[in-house]
Amino acid sequence: MSKTGQIEKSIRSLHRKVERGLASNDRVPTYAEIASLYHQLGASEEELEWLTKAHRILRRRPHASEERFLLLLRLIEVYRIFGSESAADKALGFIGEAIRDAIELERNDLLIRALHQKAFVLIASRTDHSSGLEPAEEVLNEMIVLNEHMGFEPEFRHVIYANLGIIAGKQHDEPRAKQFFDLALKHIPQNEKPERRSSILKSLAKFKFRLDNDAEGARELLDEALKLGSFQFSKHAILEELEEIAVFEHDHEKAYGLLKERIGLEREWNMQKAETKMTAMKVRSDLLDAKRKRKIFELENVKLAAANRKIAEKNRHITDSIIYSSRLQNAVLPNNDQLLESLGEHFLLYRPKDIVAGDFYWMGKNGDHTYFAIADCTGHGVPGALVSMTCFNALNQAVSGPVAPSTGIMLDTARDLIKTFFQTEVNGVRDGMDIALIRISNDRSEIQFSGAHNPLCLARNGELTVFAGDRQPVGNWVKETPFTTHQIEIQQGDRIFLYSDGYADQFGGPDNMKLKTGNFKNLLLETSTMNPQEQGSHLSTFFENWTEGYEQMDDVTVCGIHF
Repeated sequence: MSKTGQIEKSIRSLHRKVERGLASNDRVPTYAEIASLYHQLGASEEELEWLTKAHRILRRRPHASEERFLLLLRLIEVYRIFGSESAADKALGFIGEAIRDAIELERNDLLIRALHQKAFVLIASRTDHSSGLEPAEEVLNEMIVLNEHMGFEPEFRHVIYANLGIIAGKQHDEPRAKQFFDLALKHIPQNEKPERRSSILKSLAKFKFRLDNDAEGARELLDEALKLGSFQFSKHAILEELEEIAVFEHDHEKAYGLLKERIGLEREWNMQKAETKMTAMKVRSDLLDAKRKRKIFELENVKLAAANRKIAEKNRHITDSIIYSSRLQNAVLPNNDQLLESLGEHFLLYRPKDIVAGDFYWMGKNGDHTYFAIADCTGHGVPGALVSMTCFNALNQAVSGPVAPSTGIMLDTARDLIKTFFQTEVNGVRDGMDIALIRISNDRSEIQFSGAHNPLCLARNGELTVFAGDRQPVGNWVKETPFTTHQIEIQQGDRIFLYSDGYADQFGGPDNMKLKTGNFKNLLLETSTMNPQEQGSHLSTFFENWTEGYEQMDDVTVCGIHF
């Protein structure tokens, strides 16, 4: 039985125990135990219901007790989760009770814990503006004095300083905020929870970067915070800070990777919250009679609709993030002016399947030679785009050097770089790219071609000649061989074509059939007498008509260059 199933079983057992009747001295511990089980499911409303039942009993007792104090702290924690203004007022009311109980018990250690909760609630209730934080600051200073009066190192000193740092940050006093977070880090005990240390490191890194422009120092703190953080929302905040530093340093590839990791956390977070909600609903419905079930079901439907709206909003934010990522990806692609200057008359058809693509086109120079490539990376969408950024960078590195490399040597070098980056083949993962790469001489009389699966087609005098690429990708492969370099003499009027497999593999037409490579090559040859712009427009229109009513299967990239 799963852990969730065990919890559900325990809840049902305790509910039956309550229905049969409990002795007066058994009610509070049983109610508290049910609340704890709902807490493990993440069902805050049900947890609050049973804590409130236990509190009503304890509140009628004339004298304070540690049991009542600890229950009050649990109630405060639940109301803090809700985060509304009314919840904050409820929490402050319970904090007042806890303070009175601590004073009656003459327990300064309990008093400090109650004041600590009060500071948290006062800070959280001022989330949207910087004013009105003085009461929270007064409480924190009172905690420092109280601890010093007790004559030992304050257990919560680092937390106090961290909260003072939060207040200073909300008041836009960043130097003072940084000073308090420095003190918090200095006083944090060795046995403190990793999550709290992670939170302090993240806040300190934030101000270190903003005030000192110390990107390296901030990154070191954030990397340490990321190792310590275990909660998804704290990891998300740390990744967001790291992404901001990467954008500041113009490291778009790293920023894109961090963005993808944040998106993954958001998806996982939303799924877990949905699963938790559904589990809590299931337990509740199993415990109620049929009539009560129908009423609860109607209520939960309303709540589920609200949850769906929240998920839809989250998905909108994710889509916005992916759109921003596409701008990062497009920013590294050569623009139209660069292509026209280096390639001359040409057309380029580029149709990603999703917002971001696994296909890309690339251009580079070394001496008098111009290099151009069309590549098709593993996958499409976000995974393909992540691989494409790595492969794009590998080509940039492979083309550099004192001597212009041949196209074959370039692909050999790029393969080594990609294999170094994706050291995952032992786990059965083979990431890389298929590619058609050319090198154009300065006088445009000769080109070199090398390919990984993808060919080059040459249209000359009404005939189409195909130069095949090697039957291996640029990446991990079972039997790797050096890439072949083809030397091709160019005549005036020649036209060459480079492409990925997306166009030919597309399903469509009246019978929903694959277009196939042979038909695609015939189409290239038939339209090769058009000027490049007309040919590109014709290929685009043909593809739209072919796919009408069907989903695009893959990224599509086709380029024709006229000599």
